[in-house]
Amino acid sequence: MAMNHELTEDEIADEETVRAKVKDLLKLGEMKWRYRVVEEGQNPRDEAIKVLDLAQKYITQHVYMIIQKDGKAAGNAKDAIAT
Repeated sequence: MAMNHELTEDEIADEETVRAKVKDLLKLGEMKWRYRVVEEGQNPRDEAIKVLDLAQKYITQHVYMIIQKDGKAAGNAKDAIAT
């Protein structure tokens, strides 16, 4: 279930939503690796890596959005001070 729901841009912008999703994905990755909870014929290591890659993607996207937002805010502040 944690892998089925992709976060939207609005959800990625929300720190709490990203944090909760990453936490769920980490638990799922641990289940796949440590407890071998995978489908028949799947490699637990490979499946855990897929889950962890998705968690890393969400974190990276969130950080990138924050940096862009802060950059625009800083640029707007500079423009306001210059005028």
